Amino acid sequence: MRVLNVSNPHKTRAKGARSGFTLIELLVAMVIFGIVAGAVVNVMIASNRSNSDQGQRIDMQQNIRAANAILPAEIRQLNAVDGDIKAMSATSLTIRTTRQFAVICTLPVTGGAMVSGVLSGVTIVLRSPLYSSQRAFAPEDSLWVWYEGDVSTRNDDGWLPGKVTAVGAQNCTDGAAGIKLTANLGITAPKVNAANVIPNGSPVYGFETVTYATALAADGRYYLNMTTPAGTAPVLGPLPDVNGVNFAYYDANGAVTATPTAVRQIGLSVREQSVNRIRKGTTSDYAVDSLLTRITLRNNPRF
Repeated sequence: MRVLNVSNPHKTRAKGARSGFTLIELLVAMVIFGIVAGAVVNVMIASNRSNSDQGQRIDMQQNIRAANAILPAEIRQLNAVDGDIKAMSATSLTIRTTRQFAVICTLPVTGGAMVSGVLSGVTIVLRSPLYSSQRAFAPEDSLWVWYEGDVSTRNDDGWLPGKVTAVGAQNCTDGAAGIKLTANLGITAPKVNAANVIPNGSPVYGFETVTYATALAADGRYYLNMTTPAGTAPVLGPLPDVNGVNFAYYDANGAVTATPTAVRQIGLSVREQSVNRIRKGTTSDYAVDSLLTRITLRNNPRF
């Protein structure tokens, strides 16, 4: 009789076959995965930090560009001889700056009684809307009103200083919408107080007193503030210290002067600081960028 030798298939295993990973292999794989994941996370953190730092530097440069647009624009229109500089120091500047420009659309009534060279209660109607206006007129704004005087000569032409005492609404002579100002005007020789010395169509500039000064804010950092009759608001910052914005004043010969009416150029130094600290190697600190420029006033006789 022939006996067949049948082996158990469940106990048959090819030589070298494996059913899974060993514990050591799993541990090695986990270690490698952790190293790779850590490297990826570090790269992502470094990339995010670099993007954040770059964003702060961009913000800093934009703020400096804004300062280079706002402050020189205000300073260039000043006439120190006319008293546009009210007060000045290394960290603050108080000026009379242009805020409105308009055209008279109704003949003002002049020729009335004056007291100490001032004609009070003059009604000035301006065509609405204003040209190049940063804000509406308000009481206590100062004015320059064009004085024509004798139309046969230009020798008496010039500007009359004034101050707004009230603001309202009144249509122009042609029926168009207008802005009514009640103002006090200064008229001194050689100009005379007579009828029709301020003709219809005369230009009017409106001014307000503005102070730019560095100050410490509630967050413990310095900012450049703009103070007007409407209040105080930061316009630049944060700054590294109280000298983050610095003014220098020069006369017609380029020498430093402390006399407001003698100023012909103003030097402007701005040092802007980043909002957050920027990493530098193993440490972090605030980044600082700077701008240095010199602005010529419109009454500089050399230009």
